[in-house]
Amino acid sequence: MKLSLLTTLLALTVTGACIISCKNTPKTEAPLQNGAAVQTEEQVPVAALTFADVAGMYDTEDSEMRVSLLDNGTGTWNMIGSLHWTDFTYIIRGNNIYRDVEEVTADTQPDYVYDSVNKTLKDGDGTLYYLQKED
Repeated sequence: MKLSLLTTLLALTVTGACIISCKNTPKTEAPLQNGAAVQTEEQVPVAALTFADVAGMYDTEDSEMRVSLLDNGTGTWNMIGSLHWTDFTYIIRGNNIYRDVEEVTADTQPDYVYDSVNKTLKDGDGTLYYLQKED
């Protein structure tokens, strides 16, 4: 009887340790594409961008809209040639740029996605802004 009780206690202790170990193991999520999990060979880490990295003036191809990002974390959006403009502060997470920084949560969609190779910004509507060369 004592051996059976000892075996039961040992089994419960091991089971409890396994449950605690599994509970404390961080979950990893597979990347999603169109709502479905995507298998990747290796996840490439995104370089930490700074305000200085993304600072500049970005215009749409038709030169109707402009986004200006300053290296102090502020920016403006405007329609070129009109009085329609917006001032904002922004933060960078990976290659995502968010306006209204106090509203950013894990579920927040970025306002712009920065492409460091092509030096472009893409907004949530798919509009592409190109970095303008300084004269």
